[in-house]
Amino acid sequence: MVDGNSDEITPIATAMARPGRAVAVGYSPVAVTMQSSGATAYVVSSISGTVTPLAAASGRTGSPISVGLYSYPPAWLWPVRPPWSWTLTRARSR
Repeated sequence: MVDGNSDEITPIATAMARPGRAVAVGYSPVAVTMQSSGATAYVVSSISGTVTPLAAASGRTGSPISVGLYSYPPAWLWPVRPPWSWTLTRARSR
């Protein structure tokens, strides 16, 4: 389970339905994916722009992998009107 407010993830032992000890990862974790073997989890942290490998058996993190910083859209894009809304509005006014 990811918690962007605490910069940690909490592993869940599904066989026992119990949470494990929280593990610190990059700033603002938002998603976790597992290797098909189940040996390694990869934690995506949006603000720090990293993916942190996590050994499932030991709960130890590897070195974060930089994937680029998240950038917020510029203020001049708000509010964004999708192109289809313009088309529908124009078609109704004819």
